Amino acid sequence: MLQLDPRRQASEIAIHRFDAEHARGIESHFEPEFAADMLDELLSGFAPRPGLEALDISTERVLHVHANDVDEHWYLTIGRDGITTARTGDHVDLTASGTAAELYLLFWNRAEDSSVSMDGEKDLMDLWRQICQVRWSGGE
Repeated sequence: MLQLDPRRQASEIAIHRFDAEHARGIESHFEPEFAADMLDELLSGFAPRPGLEALDISTERVLHVHANDVDEHWYLTIGRDGITTARTGDHVDLTASGTAAELYLLFWNRAEDSSVSMDGEKDLMDLWRQICQVRWSGGE
């Protein structure tokens, strides 16, 4: 029996709500704490999931995500074996800073890079978009 994580379901519902509202020209709003929790689900739960295909990356790269309205940080190491996420770090290749809601939409590939502040190797966001896509697996 397939068990679904309530936190993951909340995140998916929030993104579907955003998509529906966006299609109707309605501006969505996420409370900072909710957006930070959903961003954490995406970056700590969804992104480092098992089964991510091996990546053709010669060196590891670190993406620092800073939700400045709630002062939360995530450090995503993207390497040959996929993505690992930590809440602390030092060396980074790119820092993306903005509100939790802006970052949540950006990392779900629903917003432009210009919606947040980027400092460093901006091509790392292209790599994120390439490897972190939602794909239907037929319920597996």
